[in-house]
Amino acid sequence: MDGTRGGYFEDIPNRYPANSWYHYDDDECEYSCMITEYIYWSITSLLGAQKNRLEDIQDEWELNTSSKMQKDKKFIIIQNIIFLPTFLNFNFIDQILLNQQLFQQS
Repeated sequence: MDGTRGGYFEDIPNRYPANSWYHYDDDECEYSCMITEYIYWSITSLLGAQKNRLEDIQDEWELNTSSKMQKDKKFIIIQNIIFLPTFLNFNFIDQILLNQQLFQQS
């Protein structure tokens, strides 16, 4: 985690080092929260959900595509040990949202 942010910081720095690619600035989010956010950004980038969003997210996350993440081997997933999704299923997500709306209406 420290490598992603360019070092260990007890307080959020005014400016992250140039070698960082994850720049978290929410002072309400402790270290474990930042790890969760990092995993979120990593998975959604690997699966293509951030592909066209670099302009929107680059202040926090620079590796918005799978190729950027794998280029410098900055992110490693051992799929035999950790179960992670391998594709985005928007139909499934849409069904969950529809069910939630129907539940709220009843």
